[in-house]
Amino acid sequence: MNSNLIVGMKYPTKQEIKAYKSGKIILKLIVRPHVIFLVFKIGNLDWSDVTYSNCLYQEIEHNKNQINLQKNYPKKLKLVLVDSNSRVVKVYRVLKLSKKFTNILRDAIVEQCNNSPSVKNYNVEVKKIYNKFQPGQLAINKLVNASCEIQGTDRKEFIDLVYDKLGYGTAKKIPLWIYEYVHKKDDNKGIITKESIPDDLIQKGVVKCKYRKIMGRHLYVELYKIRAVKKKRLKNKNV
Repeated sequence: MNSNLIVGMKYPTKQEIKAYKSGKIILKLIVRPHVIFLVFKIGNLDWSDVTYSNCLYQEIEHNKNQINLQKNYPKKLKLVLVDSNSRVVKVYRVLKLSKKFTNILRDAIVEQCNNSPSVKNYNVEVKKIYNKFQPGQLAINKLVNASCEIQGTDRKEFIDLVYDKLGYGTAKKIPLWIYEYVHKKDDNKGIITKESIPDDLIQKGVVKCKYRKIMGRHLYVELYKIRAVKKKRLKNKNV
């Protein structure tokens, strides 16, 4: 298992994006002889799960992979939310894992490198678990080997995506000021600074513009603005 958890959603809502961006995250790890289950809950969304086995990645040189894992296993997990329709990354968040969670995950993958599970055994084990448990049931099951909680971000304000377009090379249009700015740059991706954003957009709260060119033909553009989050008033309790 690498250090990326990539989740694809078709047209993710603002609520789903917000949950992935700043919500509390709970991770559960279930280690079985032929498969590893990662069960996770993002914010107030439903439980989900993914499976992993070395047998699904025949191109991996297991001996080298085992040595690398034993020496240095990543202690962070990159959580990526992708709009599966447009293939645009909506959220990129780095999660710091607990030492216990990291060690159990590393040892489980090393064990798979030693035993080389087969695709047949993997499929049998996955079918057996999925026929018996739903993701929410897996999360509270005695099968869980390790848990890890990542607290949500408590900010006074956050950056909200207000514009998301795919430009030249397709039928959609990118505003001229963005098009001209990107063509003055040598790199294929970057951030347009506030000084180059038109005044009328700044007055509407836009503070950042991100762009990314794909193979010189397609241009993805995202505009962001700051939106305040109201603080909840705490009621005094008599003791």
